Amino acid sequence: MGATGLFGQWGWGVESTPGTAVTVNKFCEIESANYDVEKQVVQGKGIKAGQTVPLSGRRYSGGTAYTGKVKVPVTTLGLGQLFRWAMGSSATAVVLGGTAYEQVHQPGDLEGTGHATTQQVVVPSPAGDKTYTYAGCKSAGFTLACETTGFATIEVDVDAMSESTITAKASASYTQGDLFLGRQLGCKLGGTVTTGSGKMAVSGNANFDGVTGFSLECPNPLNTERYYANASGTRAAALLNDFREWSITLERDFVDDTQYSNFTGDTAVPVYLLFTGAAISGGTGDGTNFKLEIILPAVKWDQAPHPLDGPDLQKQSLKGTILHDSTNGFLQLRYVNTETTI
Repeated sequence: MGATGLFGQWGWGVESTPGTAVTVNKFCEIESANYDVEKQVVQGKGIKAGQTVPLSGRRYSGGTAYTGKVKVPVTTLGLGQLFRWAMGSSATAVVLGGTAYEQVHQPGDLEGTGHATTQQVVVPSPAGDKTYTYAGCKSAGFTLACETTGFATIEVDVDAMSESTITAKASASYTQGDLFLGRQLGCKLGGTVTTGSGKMAVSGNANFDGVTGFSLECPNPLNTERYYANASGTRAAALLNDFREWSITLERDFVDDTQYSNFTGDTAVPVYLLFTGAAISGGTGDGTNFKLEIILPAVKWDQAPHPLDGPDLQKQSLKGTILHDSTNGFLQLRYVNTETTI
């Protein structure tokens, strides 16, 4: 295998028991995959006549923390498990129409099936491949973003329980899908959100003009300090331990100021984002195209500037907090493709 990043790979497998490693069997294209190791150092500093520097023999490892960050292009196929893991959803693939299937992902507690994974990154070098495998991986949050001149990406923060450098490199195989492109993005605001059969829908919303990109920032606060007796320094699986404070930023040209009254009045606004991809052969009804749909039932704007800065068309960054509307939830991601299973 080659010695440069061109020959690297990253993949995952779904664990039945968090921290019990499984064979990595799912792979996708990546932009980057970076993992860090933080040793919990215990250093004895007992006073000893004439000893002015701590002794190396009094330094021990009290436990190890493993974290990472993986950035993936969002494609029309193959990412259902990734969305489920990142959000803690319980989505399954359901027939939508003809050959089209949908997955409805809504955030969960990160404690269900598919919410802990074994991940493996292969880092090439002139001395040969270096393989690092991490068990008990939980999602510490994710960022989903796109510019209208580019393509959508999802970057997930990883918290893992253990690392192995002796696990064999898995054989990678890939599901080939198309990128969701910025030029396929639609953005609408307002309207009424309803839920039927566990799925949100929006009616009466309107196009929001001038948008050049968006970013969803979705951290999952975790308790990562679960070092217990009888565990030989291995930490227990991370648990969600605080309120999620998720947010959205809409970057746009300042073509109007229609959201300023919602900002000053602190009025909740539904936000609707939709990527419409290529046609699905044999798809019917709402399944005629590959889709990535995001519904935020209640966004309250924290920033809605109206700048005058330079001679060109002015820019506006609308930044808002994603809140639960007490009826429908706070976020839904719907993934429409031809995959019969996640």
